[in-house]
Amino acid sequence: DNVLFEVAGRRDDIEGIGNENTYNLAVGYQINENWLVSVNKGTGFKAPTFNDLYWPGSGNDSLRPEKSETEELLVRHFDGDLKIELGIYDTQVEDLIAWSPNAEGVWQPANINQAKMRGGDIVISFARDIFEHNISLAYVDSEDATTGKALLRRPNWTADYNVAYHLDELTINTQLSYRAESDDSSRELEDYWLVDLGAQYQATENVVVSAKVHNLFDEEYETVANYLADGINYRVNVRYQL
Repeated sequence: DNVLFEVAGRRDDIEGIGNENTYNLAVGYQINENWLVSVNKGTGFKAPTFNDLYWPGSGNDSLRPEKSETEELLVRHFDGDLKIELGIYDTQVEDLIAWSPNAEGVWQPANINQAKMRGGDIVISFARDIFEHNISLAYVDSEDATTGKALLRRPNWTADYNVAYHLDELTINTQLSYRAESDDSSRELEDYWLVDLGAQYQATENVVVSAKVHNLFDEEYETVANYLADGINYRVNVRYQL
């Protein structure tokens, strides 16, 4: 009837790293046709990448996979073209892979004993005439449970707004993104705004042409200290499907 159950299981077996079983459990209740509430619990497994292990000068071949456990409360609302989803979560991570200095002071990926991430997300989407709007806002409080300090390069606040304009075979997208300030090893990274502009055209039944301008206003920003990200850049793509 109004009660929903979902169960998922997965097994990873990675050569040289080991194997791990993970799962997701969810129980939901459909209050009425417009409202759904669910409680979710899941575990995660992330193996170190090849670069994490063996990048010249900074690889760490003794890394262990990181494991996580998450509990989440989710509320969904549907009303015609309006959709609202609110989630609140608590994630505990063991052996989190993050950059930190080793005994010689060299920065490299390392396993942080335990980390905590608590936060919430809200996503709102709605359509009006030929415009489709998507708004998302996220907050996360991340902490190294051993030191009590915030995890590096993880802003507390992020937000995105995307508006799509549909006209026959042409779709134009504009996205506005915000990332709050965050800590890095040597200093604080400043917050920044980015604007992206994209278009997609269904030229024929089989051919789609798309183009995107990233960082339209050539914003200077960093996601890692002393490494400037790309300025304004362009991409054109043609896809043919049989």
